[in-house]
Amino acid sequence: MFAKWLGRKNTPRRVEIADLQSLATLTDADRADLANFAMSADWIDVRPGVIDEELPDDRQLYLKQGSIQIQTDTGYLLHLKADSPLARYPLPASSVLISLFAAEPCALLAVPRPPGQSDRTSSGQALTRPTLTTDEAEGFSQLAEYLDTQHCELPSLPDLALRIGEAIDDPRNGNADIARLIQL
Repeated sequence: MFAKWLGRKNTPRRVEIADLQSLATLTDADRADLANFAMSADWIDVRPGVIDEELPDDRQLYLKQGSIQIQTDTGYLLHLKADSPLARYPLPASSVLISLFAAEPCALLAVPRPPGQSDRTSSGQALTRPTLTTDEAEGFSQLAEYLDTQHCELPSLPDLALRIGEAIDDPRNGNADIARLIQL
């Protein structure tokens, strides 16, 4: 479904424990567990463009290098950069993704799911809410208060963003058509 994933390099890079320590889902893991995850984790190199091949469902994917644009089945659109705090969390499961677009060459870290953790299931169960750091919780609270005041004005979308939204909604358009619009 998604991603030109996906050329793995001829000389595979080894996943180190340090690569895993910043991941939100593994913050409670001890060093032995991290070593086990590192042995079974893989790096995936993604070329720029629409990611149009199937992603592994048995692993959590984390953006560790580059930037991607994510659209989910709820219409949520996110531009994710590897150095952002959101990159600590796994990408949405392929079952809820509409499209992924790599804005530049990217590196994804594919990690086996920790025991007892699951994504949205086929029965439609909701994802569990991630635990927020103190700073994240405070920022979220401030944003909610600001939006509750109803004094905020959200900027209107530029014409190109509207055209992209219409192209995504049109079933006659493929990922290549949408990618051309995004490249504009």
